[in-house]
Amino acid sequence: MIGGKVSRYAVLAMMIAPYLFTLYLIAVRFFTPVMLIIFLALPTFLKIYPIILRPKPETRPEGQIGWPLYFVGYAFVNNRKFGSLFMFGLLIDVVLRLLPFTQNVWR
Repeated sequence: MIGGKVSRYAVLAMMIAPYLFTLYLIAVRFFTPVMLIIFLALPTFLKIYPIILRPKPETRPEGQIGWPLYFVGYAFVNNRKFGSLFMFGLLIDVVLRLLPFTQNVWR
């Protein structure tokens, strides 16, 4: 409905937004700095974004799984990496807040 190019840029914005929101939440001390672990997913994003910038090929590329949903697989790989690291960081964040000797440090 909004066109291929605009939708690809919208998807990229949605992939970048969680990094920015997490940085903001660390800055306002909602999260501890341990949540910076999400940036370990950045290399995955950097591999994927050039693919999303290009238009979808007219024909199925050799070895492509999930055709015709060309971009979905790439987005899933990025989301899986970021989401796993986010949840791991969140778990560590909660544990750090529950430890008695760190309770005053993060407030």
